Amino acid sequence: MSETKDNISFWDSNHPRQDEYQRLYNDLVPSSGEASTVQGELIRAISRLFYDYCNNGNGNVVDRAEETCSECNGDTTFTGCPQCKRGKVDCGCDGEDCPECEGSGQIDCPECGGTDEVNCGTCDGSGVEEGELAISPYYGDMIEWLETYVGEGIVKPLKDFVSCEDECSFTQEEVDIYNKVTVSVLDYCRDNFNIKRVLC
Repeated sequence: MSETKDNISFWDSNHPRQDEYQRLYNDLVPSSGEASTVQGELIRAISRLFYDYCNNGNGNVVDRAEETCSECNGDTTFTGCPQCKRGKVDCGCDGEDCPECEGSGQIDCPECGGTDEVNCGTCDGSGVEEGELAISPYYGDMIEWLETYVGEGIVKPLKDFVSCEDECSFTQEEVDIYNKVTVSVLDYCRDNFNIKRVLC
């Protein structure tokens, strides 16, 4: 669990609207699974996002996509080892009695093992390389749900933050990104009756 010490936040249970949040959470969010009301699902969504930020530094919220290697195009190896000629290197021996080369003067290249092929240096022979960060579908659905009901403009700083490459530092500035969305969810809940969700 990450320290957010000295921060004012719903996570630290010291936000001015903490009692309201806790009451709605207790009343509307089931112990497992999705909530049956729009308000409950909004509380559940921001709570899950806040939890992952504080416990995992958004490690579950985002995935790093894998892409076909741009260097080898997924073929993993290249023919033409730069250390040898067709998989062989000079043995360095004095002649016919050499047990290493059996008198040929050539041994298998230690770099390619005599295959004359080397792993791609970019992907190390895997055929893939790391792509860009992307919000996972599970959390993407939650962010979309929040955008729908509390507004894209309010949720955009949160969406941008979870998608950035920077490590989380758990400052008040970062925590406030989550606080502001939570407050908007509370405002929505206050201004709207418990709307039953249409579950597919």
